[in-house]
Amino acid sequence: MEEKELIAKHRCFKFRSVVKELVELGFVVKKITYSQFRINDMIDVYPAERKYHNLMTKERGDIRDTNIRTFVKKALGIANYQ
Repeated sequence: MEEKELIAKHRCFKFRSVVKELVELGFVVKKITYSQFRINDMIDVYPAERKYHNLMTKERGDIRDTNIRTFVKKALGIANYQ
């Protein structure tokens, strides 16, 4: 397995802790594929590729230079979430 693939799998594994926290906060998180998660039917997050797709605004983008927790917090309007 290539190093790039290992890094992508590691990101997906780490993202699972974010998923757990979101579920505990009452959000609905669906696993669409191994590396695609849908949060409250509003936003798709692709942690392996560090990309997102906002289903409401149709905006797509890159979250490479952003902490995924911080991005999700901002995208969903969650206050006091770290």
